[in-house]
Amino acid sequence: MEKMEQNLPLHLMNRKNEIQKAEKEYLPILVEELERDLQEHPNYADIHNRLGLVRHFVGDFGAARAAFLRALTINKNYVDCICNMAYTILEAEGPASAISWSGTHMNRLSNWRITHTHARILAQAGLWREAADALDSIPSPRLAVKVDAVLCRLVADPADTRALATLEKILGESKTYRQLLKRYKLTSPPLDSKNVARILRYNPNIHLVYVDMAKVAANRNDMDAARLLFSAATRICPNSPFAEHALGNIFMSRGQRSRAKKHFLRAIEFDPFFVNAHLNLAYICVSQGKDEEALKWFQEAVKAAPSFPDVRYQLANHLIQMGRYDEAIPHLKKALSLNPNYAFARFALATALFHLGRYAECLRIYKDIKPGSIDMVEIHAQKAACLLLLGDPVSAITECAYLLPGDEERATLLFYLAQTLKKMGDNRRATKLLRLVSSRFPHTRAAFKSKRILRKKD
Repeated sequence: MEKMEQNLPLHLMNRKNEIQKAEKEYLPILVEELERDLQEHPNYADIHNRLGLVRHFVGDFGAARAAFLRALTINKNYVDCICNMAYTILEAEGPASAISWSGTHMNRLSNWRITHTHARILAQAGLWREAADALDSIPSPRLAVKVDAVLCRLVADPADTRALATLEKILGESKTYRQLLKRYKLTSPPLDSKNVARILRYNPNIHLVYVDMAKVAANRNDMDAARLLFSAATRICPNSPFAEHALGNIFMSRGQRSRAKKHFLRAIEFDPFFVNAHLNLAYICVSQGKDEEALKWFQEAVKAAPSFPDVRYQLANHLIQMGRYDEAIPHLKKALSLNPNYAFARFALATALFHLGRYAECLRIYKDIKPGSIDMVEIHAQKAACLLLLGDPVSAITECAYLLPGDEERATLLFYLAQTLKKMGDNRRATKLLRLVSSRFPHTRAAFKSKRILRKKD
């Protein structure tokens, strides 16, 4: 626990005993869960990254570095992991090595999170003006970036009037940051560079360790510890969409939808592109029968993540439930262009076409759905309906056979359908069905009969 005490953020020291009590109980459980998850999913970069954060949290920077490197071996462009590694290098080797790491990846990927991290590490080397310039270069910066930029700018130049005006605006509009900056006595120049450096030194993602511990506590119905750990997370990272979203999920799982909604809205306030918060707000509206409001949130989710096929599918599926099939089709086609193997999107597209009376197109789509990729019962039923509507009752009955519970029942129905076709004089289709029974259901009584008839015919 000594390492944990040393690495506890200073603004939590007044609650150290309460925090450490919760950590002592739930941190080992979190580590155990992550290690168990890694045994089951060794190639999940996210689990390695989360375990790396835990190792950094307790001051084991060597183990943290190893975990982050494993994550980056799986996904070399994992932005959050690149940032986490920079903070670990900062603690283990100092600013020069960390600046080299973050600078290399900033030039390679051009991502605002990496630029933000690089600037914070520049500040640790006393390069305040360079840090401020890097932060100001970020387009449409989040509030956290604006705060860091103002602090760096005012350390570099206490008389910067533009930075002073921005600081006053932040203090007036953000209660959370007003409290944080007051705690560090950073509400007016001259700013203590040591206090600013102290704020900028901590990896903001470390708060996710508290979030994960809080979720572990909540899963064990220890809501007092969960609230304490969530509070610790938000004190480290005052505008964390992850903490708000996780808390919203806990309330939603307990049926407290109004409280969940409040936290999802705050997550979006902190990050307008936090797609899961948009989706969860949509799910809440659906559960309340508010389809139009749900549609708005699904549409916002697509705006936040236009290249995520599942988000497109969620919007399209809701449009289908509302009977707005024409509007659903473009989103489903886009989802399939992003992921051609997305069976659920393919089935939803066929469903929309079916309701629009485009039966032949519907049948063509089903040819691309692989058995086992999705529940086939509805597919066979829908294919049967299409075939009937297209005037092919025999093929429709063939599809209906797959709705029966077992191979014996299915094979028997198809066998007698073949006999019916034979009596109707359609020997070609009868033979085709007998061969289907023999190949698809080889161990059934109907297959034995079919093979015998086929041998006689030969």
